[in-house]
Amino acid sequence: MQVKTTSALEQELSACANFHQFLSENAPAQQTPALAEVLQRALAACGMNRAEVIRRSGLNTIYGYQIFSGKRRPGRDSLLCLCLGLRLPAEDAQKLLKLTGYAPLYVKNRRDSAVYYALCRGQDAAALNQTLYELGEPMLA
Repeated sequence: MQVKTTSALEQELSACANFHQFLSENAPAQQTPALAEVLQRALAACGMNRAEVIRRSGLNTIYGYQIFSGKRRPGRDSLLCLCLGLRLPAEDAQKLLKLTGYAPLYVKNRRDSAVYYALCRGQDAAALNQTLYELGEPMLA
């Protein structure tokens, strides 16, 4: 089965006559993986262990492990901290934000643009928080 793009699904949905039929025909395309599963894949790809990622994220250790295990759902800022800890590219961080239902980074917003810049440069949460502090913006976690 070929995976449909978001734009293809949008076009199909706008043209469909029966919403329930659309849902049943596209159920596999609308299944989103659990956050813990996505984080495990990102962890494997980054070549670091959980402890290092959590340290780079600046999150409380227990809270970080709970997020990785799926026991806790992070807020937007905590998720961004994990993105920094994982050294995710900005595009992947944007996808992760959308996947979890959070607003993507909006670079016209000064704070979000600082986060985006930090992601692009592979900075950790401590370096970003220093920048946010200097800007007078709320820090992450």
